[in-house]
Amino acid sequence: MKDNNTIIGLENCLAQKLLKVCIQDIYWERVFLHIKAYVLNPEQLPLEFYMVSEQLVANARLEAKECDGLYDMTVNVTNPGFCRCLQEGRYSVYACSRNKIFAKAEADMGFAARIGSSSRFITYGGGKSGFCVLCGLEEYDEALFPCITVFRACRSRYDSYNKRNKCNAFFVMLDRMLRKVRSRSLRTKRKLFSLMYHFWRKYHSIERFILKANKSILFMSERNEKESLNLFAVERKLQERNLNKVFVIRHSFRMVMERRYGIRGQLVLARDLGLSDIIFVDDHCPTFDWFHLDGDVELVQLWHAGAGYKGVGYSRWGALGGPSVFSCHRQYSYAISPSKNIAFFFSEQFGINEEQVLPTGMPRMDDYLDPSRRKEKVEELYVRYPLLKDKKVILFAPTYRGGNEAEAYYPFEKIDFPALHDFCAKNYVVLFKMHPWVREKVPLEASWTDCFLDVGDYPDINDLFYITDLLITDYSSAVFEYAVQKKPALFYAFDELPYSYTRGFHRDYRSSTPGKICHTFSELLDALKSKDFEFEKMEEYLKYHFDTLDGHASDRVIDWMLLGKVPEEYRLAAEKRREDNKRLLNLRFDSLIFNNNNTGGG
Repeated sequence: MKDNNTIIGLENCLAQKLLKVCIQDIYWERVFLHIKAYVLNPEQLPLEFYMVSEQLVANARLEAKECDGLYDMTVNVTNPGFCRCLQEGRYSVYACSRNKIFAKAEADMGFAARIGSSSRFITYGGGKSGFCVLCGLEEYDEALFPCITVFRACRSRYDSYNKRNKCNAFFVMLDRMLRKVRSRSLRTKRKLFSLMYHFWRKYHSIERFILKANKSILFMSERNEKESLNLFAVERKLQERNLNKVFVIRHSFRMVMERRYGIRGQLVLARDLGLSDIIFVDDHCPTFDWFHLDGDVELVQLWHAGAGYKGVGYSRWGALGGPSVFSCHRQYSYAISPSKNIAFFFSEQFGINEEQVLPTGMPRMDDYLDPSRRKEKVEELYVRYPLLKDKKVILFAPTYRGGNEAEAYYPFEKIDFPALHDFCAKNYVVLFKMHPWVREKVPLEASWTDCFLDVGDYPDINDLFYITDLLITDYSSAVFEYAVQKKPALFYAFDELPYSYTRGFHRDYRSSTPGKICHTFSELLDALKSKDFEFEKMEEYLKYHFDTLDGHASDRVIDWMLLGKVPEEYRLAAEKRREDNKRLLNLRFDSLIFNNNNTGGG
């Protein structure tokens, strides 16, 4: 029997006559669908807006901001609150208050003629699949009602062939057979992996229940065969606090993009996952794109680079290399952020809720902020690079171009090396530190070695910030750690417009960049000569992006996520989310009330 408090029933039908909602625009901001509407004859009641399906089920509540009767309603189609995409269906928008339906939103006549332009087709999976959001109209009793249809599409592998294949059915049949063989082989391997994982989960449950074994932590990467700085910082802090005696610590570091791991390697991974209660990762793990962990296992993402400008994860959904509807990111129990102000960047990128992003700070920065380590590293750098002594140091550290790791490059022709060398003369040294994915060496001539150094093989760019007087970058997250040094930066964004269209930004680049932006190399040289860095922007950037710089981020990760001491505001927010989602799932809209009041058939 349904709870009467969660059913919007027939006795509320007259409430609909009290106001009228008219949608005047539907537009997109990355993965956020915005619906703008005005309200006629509004009652002095707090209104709630829902996307209601043809089955009269509210699958999403719209976040609404009101100003003088004009509402801006928003829903993240990749995560309307359940950490999954908006369900397929045909939706209308309803205004409610206190379990009463007040109106089904109509279309403003000025908007009705162009509603189709608000539709969007978001591709993923290499363009073979799509998430479609179609905006249209339905008519009832001389009124027009916007309807939003959501569905997924998959392109047939055999919808197009070149002339040779059209003329020769043998190649079509052979291709189809090979695909089936590979698909069956992959399914068999994944099934075996799943069976072994669940075997070890059962074993671990017995071990924990009967033998009272300690909880197990797995530090994991599928991008590197060694521990990243964030993972290393947390593990070292565990050992310093003697918590390695309280938790069993395991490791799994692989490079799945570059190496093939056989059956034995997969079975070892299945065992490690099965024996783990908490898993720490520091980047995307492809295994979790297809494999679902048990619900009692916590997956914690410690990735550091989401505070940059580049669209990442679901913030660039639909772009080449973007995630699928389900991906590794969906399984995160928590992610971390350096401040509350930018937590929403990470929640958008990962398709999770904002209360799951905890502002612990970045563990890798604990060492970076240590004065004794700074002194030690500065001395090491001057020994390693004696050219730097008594010189001003410019660090040129841009991000890569290209769709992914395999295609990564940097257009070195955009650097006027001779002109930069002339500027440096005897006063400056330029260190070139390209993104790790860029394999091509910086094309430096022998005559430039008195001012230029390629430091691409130096392991940690943060150490270089200690001796850097000026950073030149573009859209790289390197500026994030660099900002702590309170030194100036220049931003060489020669391709800002095309980059924004292809890779995409998850925030406005010009307003959030902590320094002067240069679009040509001559502009960059002019800024260097005149020392026009717009340094005042760096101080504001620092305040906005960091809550605390106390060197205890690793302690907060351990206390909050391992020892269960999550701050109360986040715990309460998570509880409220669960309650709201439960209420939403139980909410039902009775179709008869709409038919009786000239508001459409639902």
